[in-house]
Amino acid sequence: MLDSRPLVTGARATVKHAYRTAATLTGWTLTIDPATRVMTFAAIVDSADAYLLTQTPLELVLHTARGTSRWPMTTCRVSDRHLYADLGILDKKGPRAS
Repeated sequence: MLDSRPLVTGARATVKHAYRTAATLTGWTLTIDPATRVMTFAAIVDSADAYLLTQTPLELVLHTARGTSRWPMTTCRVSDRHLYADLGILDKKGPRAS
């Protein structure tokens, strides 16, 4: 049986609902399940708006040295100051300068 392996890790990310920040995140990891091809995201919650995190659609914005990448979030769960999410297809526009 194949297991999920970290694909990318980083220090900063945000969750957006429209133009509003629903959460700021640190210490994130992006993994992919080889069997289902589902992308899973996990991070430590720095600050969050509990109401905005219940709204849809939510967008994950990963901040890296190369710019930002945006992913639609298909699920979102916060537990004990950790956020877990399944992700949709990467925004076709690709990385953007921060």
